[in-house]
Formats: sequence, structure tokens, C-alpha cells
Amino acid sequence: MAALNTNLIAEKAGVSVGTLYQYFPNKETIAAELVRRLRAEMRADILQAVAATQGSNIHDTALAMVRASIKHHTRAPGLVRVLEAAEAELPLDEEARHAKAQVHKDLVAVLVAHDIDRPEIASVDLAAMAEGMVHAAIQRGEEDIDDITARVFRAVCGYLNI
Repeated sequence: MAALNTNLIAEKAGVSVGTLYQYFPNKETIAAELVRRLRAEMRADILQAVAATQGSNIHDTALAMVRASIKHHTRAPGLVRVLEAAEAELPLDEEARHAKAQVHKDLVAVLVAHDIDRPEIASVDLAAMAEGMVHAAIQRGEEDIDDITARVFRAVCGYLNI
């Protein structure tokens, strides 16, 4: 987050630094707002996948969730990577903690609905596994989303033993 500064943010946003400071007192509050938006987008992607697979088997549901995760991470991969790193550095406010917890609860609910053992732990493991694989692929410069999806899905299926 050291490379991020309010002058650059104002320039990219097309506003003056003074205007930026009217809404955000510092770069940390800007990053926190972007993290909140990132989490809201992730939750929307997950909920859309859950709704689309309502009543489906775990195999179809898992594939939809993998696709949602990859969609989220590849929408703006550089921004996602920077914001996830910033999230680790910043103290999360209540709203950001709530958004992150909601994504976890959504995943747990899906796993419970499909009788997956230890859904709380499985949710954390699966999210970390998918995130790690997608980030590694993006950092290597991979652009074949179908191939990335297939690899992550195989790993998820192996973990879930489906």
C-alpha cells in the first residue's frame, strides 16, 4: 500500500486532491472503502451462483461457485490483489468485517445444505485454495480462464471428495 498515494488516486479518479479529501481523510479510508466494495461484489457473485444452482447437486453448485470466485478475481486482477493485500494491513471497520463474515456464512450455508462435513473449516479451506490457485495463475500471466477454472474445480472436487 506504500505506492498508493492520494495524488495518484485523485488523478486516476479525475478529481482534485482537495475534492478527494472532502470525502476521504487519507489513503487508508479510501482503501477501506474499496475493500468494502470488493467484498460486496464477491458476495453478489457468490449469491448469484447460489441462486442459479438452487436445488442442484453439489457438483453443479461447486462449479458455479468456482466460476463466481474466478469471475471475481479476474474482473480486475491487479486491483483485487492490491486490495486484498491492503485488507491484510488495514484494521477492518465493522462494515468490512461484516461483509467478509457474510461471504463466509454464505459458503458455509451452501456446504451445510449439501451435507459437507465440517462446513466451517471447509469454507475457509476452499476459499483459501481457490484464491491461492487463481492468484498464482494470474501472477504467472495466465489468461485461459477455462483452464484455470478446470484446475480449481478439480482441486475443489478432490477436497470435497465428489
